[in-house]
Amino acid sequence: MSRPDKKTNQHLVDLIGDLKAQSRDTGAAVWRDVALRLSKSRKNW
Repeated sequence: MSRPDKKTNQHLVDLIGDLKAQSRDTGAAVWRDVALRLSKSRKNW
């Protein structure tokens, strides 16, 4: 089960989903890494 989306910006939520889909389609881990970094809190940056 996935956690509920914490992001309120719908464009960002869509982008994260698109990046994860691109990662699954191409097998490139870079897109999944970018999507996971975007979905996390920015407090640690």
